Amino acid sequence: MSQIYRSIAAATKTVAQALAIAGVVTLAIVIYTGFVIPRPLMHPWFKWYVSKIFLRQILIFRFSNRISWINPVAYAFEGLFVNELHGQRFACSSLVPSGKGYTLTGDNFICGVAGAVVGQNTVSGDAYLESQFQYSYAHIWRNLGFMFAFMIFFLFVYLFATEFNSATDSVAEVLVFRRGHVPRHLVEAEKAAKNDEEAPTAGAVAPADAKDDGNLEKQQDEQVQALTPQTDVFTWKDVCYDIKIKNEPRRLLDNVSGWVKPGTLTALMGVSGAGKTTLLDVLAQRVSMGVVTGDMLVSGKPLDESFQRKTGYVQQQDLHLETTTVREALRFSALLRQPASVSKKEKFEFVEDVIKMLNMEDFSEAVVGVPGQGLNVEQRKLLTIGVELAAKPALLLFLDEPTSGLDSQSSWAIVSFLRKLADNGQAVLATIHQPSAILFQEFDRLLFLAKGGKTGRPFHILSLASLLTNL
Repeated sequence: MSQIYRSIAAATKTVAQALAIAGVVTLAIVIYTGFVIPRPLMHPWFKWYVSKIFLRQILIFRFSNRISWINPVAYAFEGLFVNELHGQRFACSSLVPSGKGYTLTGDNFICGVAGAVVGQNTVSGDAYLESQFQYSYAHIWRNLGFMFAFMIFFLFVYLFATEFNSATDSVAEVLVFRRGHVPRHLVEAEKAAKNDEEAPTAGAVAPADAKDDGNLEKQQDEQVQALTPQTDVFTWKDVCYDIKIKNEPRRLLDNVSGWVKPGTLTALMGVSGAGKTTLLDVLAQRVSMGVVTGDMLVSGKPLDESFQRKTGYVQQQDLHLETTTVREALRFSALLRQPASVSKKEKFEFVEDVIKMLNMEDFSEAVVGVPGQGLNVEQRKLLTIGVELAAKPALLLFLDEPTSGLDSQSSWAIVSFLRKLADNGQAVLATIHQPSAILFQEFDRLLFLAKGGKTGRPFHILSLASLLTNL
């Protein structure tokens, strides 16, 4: 069975394909082992087909004897069964006929079990197996040989598949676009690569590219200004979070206090296991178990039912539908999460602003796909942030490890964009783990968490040097 599953995995391109084939194969193996359906009751699948083509009785006999003949588990089951019942005799629990007026003597009764002999009140295990399952003790060593043959056969299938199935090799990341929506510059670049020998001066446009980069950055700043500046201050005081683990109480957050005001980029930092993501989930009202105590206020007022609709939460995992494009994912978020009073046209126009804001024009029509054949890690993170921005959060933007899994350049691009959001009046609270010095300087305020979910008051980034001196 191990060789069968290895062969299926090596012969397929994706995990989904392997699981689908393995599921059908396992189901067929279980059904045609001989226990669920005994061999005499199995349907002769190939009998009519072979008899019509070959018209030979010997081939009809060989091919009509069920799928169980190519099932390796069936041979193992037969070997175990005959080994247990060979040479045994079992007493009958019921005789035929039975009841008043019947004399059970001589040859006028029989046991009501397959393989019974007239006039005997016991049944031979070998006779029972032969009549009920067509099993014979003489096949026990033959079956062992068949099992080794199957194992060797699937071993060679596995070796052959691993040698010639090139789909399992690692490939470079490529974008997949909708038909007819490939960006023009990519088509031109592909044509230029083919005609490289005929166009040796193709690299003479560097100054123009640099100018375009400046214009693109200026355009991005204008798009960021399209977001409505926020005015409310979100504060929390003495927040505690208690849960039960194996019927024992445990406190994950212990009297945590802090605030986030518009126009600031706040970093939530701490060692692994300090409760950074837990605090973010509690503040975003995303926990469904345990007891949360403490005060959480918006401009001095308790949270209302619209709090979650006014916030955006960018989770660490980039979960998107593989078959959608970037623009479709953003439009879907805008249609469902923006108020019904906003027209569909205005929602789509804001989606276009988000695409320009995140510099996603080049892959806005690209399919999300899977890693290696679709968006890369940075593009997926941008899409995750864009999905939340498309909802037009009016209060606060939560981000859980926005730089996780990114290289230094991608992390800088993400944090720089968050910096621009904060500079244009947005309130941003993000958890971040082991940032570089350059990323560290982009944040306005820091909130440190220690083991056990304990923390002091938040402080301004300018007081970092004095803090380290005191420590």
